[in-house]
Amino acid sequence: MSNKVYKDLAAFHPGYYVQDIIDDMEITQSEFAKRLNTTDKTLSQLLAGKISLSVDLANKLSQMTGTSVAMWLNLQAQYDEKVLEIERRQQLDEECEVLQQIDLPYLYGLEILQKNSTREEKVQTLCSCLNVASLKAMRQPDLLTACRTNIHDINPQNVLNANVWIQLGLNFARKEDCSPFDKAKLTGSIEKLCRLSCEPLNTAFPQIKKILNDCGIALVALPYLKNSGLSGAVKWLNKDKVMLLINDRGRDAGKFWFTLLHELRHIMQKRVTAVYLSARTAVNAEILSLGRNDAAEEEDADRFAQEALIPAKEYQAFKATRPLTVASIKHFAQSIHRSPAIVHGRLQKDEIISWSRFNKELRDGYQFVVS
Repeated sequence: MSNKVYKDLAAFHPGYYVQDIIDDMEITQSEFAKRLNTTDKTLSQLLAGKISLSVDLANKLSQMTGTSVAMWLNLQAQYDEKVLEIERRQQLDEECEVLQQIDLPYLYGLEILQKNSTREEKVQTLCSCLNVASLKAMRQPDLLTACRTNIHDINPQNVLNANVWIQLGLNFARKEDCSPFDKAKLTGSIEKLCRLSCEPLNTAFPQIKKILNDCGIALVALPYLKNSGLSGAVKWLNKDKVMLLINDRGRDAGKFWFTLLHELRHIMQKRVTAVYLSARTAVNAEILSLGRNDAAEEEDADRFAQEALIPAKEYQAFKATRPLTVASIKHFAQSIHRSPAIVHGRLQKDEIISWSRFNKELRDGYQFVVS
């Protein structure tokens, strides 16, 4: 086939017109090749569109048919131009298929894309923002992670949106001014951070960010990106700076604090070449989707977050008290300088109270707004 057709676009190779001449002359390809003073192989490749029409062949065709050399060369140039247009249209359509799998209002809200721009402009802008030649690159499970997971049934749309969310976080993190990473300073700041949970998250967050920046951690908070499946991520930018990316998935302050402490523990583990990703179900169970898949490290991070937020000794004593009421939970939380939402979430996770109990009174909601 010497022609290329895609939707409303068609490109006709010069070989298509040569075949018409052969048919009109009612001779074989082999005889035509002899008359054209070329080989059977060359003519066959030309008719099949596998080679371009050379100046030599254009000159021979012009002499054989009484046409101009320029006409034949123009046919090749027009074909090449139309093929390029077809390839660009195909590539754009493929890129737009990927683009449609990302929450565009999310990108509008971050002012990464403009709603009234063309689809080609959106693709070009997003590729530049994500530092990729093609949006299809964001479908690679190991694009931004140091290793693959051993889970094989990952939804491709989850991979795409997880990579997009992480890259957006990296873009913001690189702009953050941080002191060089200091593990000792971070360790010494944990209790101060946890005590900030007593404040509303919207007022505590700037203080959290300042404390972590002083420890070499660029804290980036973005709204949850639909279909990413992630609630947190850790990625080292260099040996002195690490990104901690977090979102408002579930919009539960108790889960926010657990995710924050969990990710801080991964930073303390200091696997500079690894990427840690957190994805949690409604019951706060860990799901390893992408990134470093080390069960021991995940268990260590969970234990650290639990102990930092609610010391085990105090928690065990409190659990033994009955009945558990809104007032008793608030009183215990106040005694250990923690948000009642943290205690409430822990009791639900440990199935000491049901997932619906006391939500109205103790569940502390929040949201990172896209403005």
